[in-house]
Amino acid sequence: SNYKPVDGTLAFTIGKAASTTTVSVPEVPYTYTGSAITPATVTVTGVNGAILVSSPVATYSNNINASIAPATATASYSFPGNGNYRSSSDSKPFTIGQATATVAVTGYSGGDYDGEAHTQTVSVSGVGSDGELFATDLTGTDANDYSKPWSFSSNSNYKPVDGTLAFTIGKAA
Repeated sequence: SNYKPVDGTLAFTIGKAASTTTVSVPEVPYTYTGSAITPATVTVTGVNGAILVSSPVATYSNNINASIAPATATASYSFPGNGNYRSSSDSKPFTIGQATATVAVTGYSGGDYDGEAHTQTVSVSGVGSDGELFATDLTGTDANDYSKPWSFSSNSNYKPVDGTLAFTIGKAA
């Protein structure tokens, strides 16, 4: 009874906290496989390390073909934010190196003249569904030394490779 009634409003604002998005790509050599390379892991954390997104998956760009320095493949993730956290994002570049093609030499390896044409073939094959990338052959009939240099370097996903097809047809007895 000694005081008059008083009323009012208490107000305060709690702002959104920062989130942290971290994209990690192990620093190991990546080699062209013909398929997408997806090595990144992602974490999105908040206050006191709280996990804000369970099992986030990175998005990728330029992650199939071999890169020529500087790195052109990228792993990224963007957290849009929510009622309690601000948005955040991260991305990491990585390099995809050239693959080594498989070289197979088949066919004639030499012998004596027999009047028949003999052929030696080199085939350069890629990984996965790339199949045969290059082929050439060398054919000889008469007694002689045969030789043909070859080279494959027209595909940026593969290391250049070269060699020489060679065989000898000796004189008949």
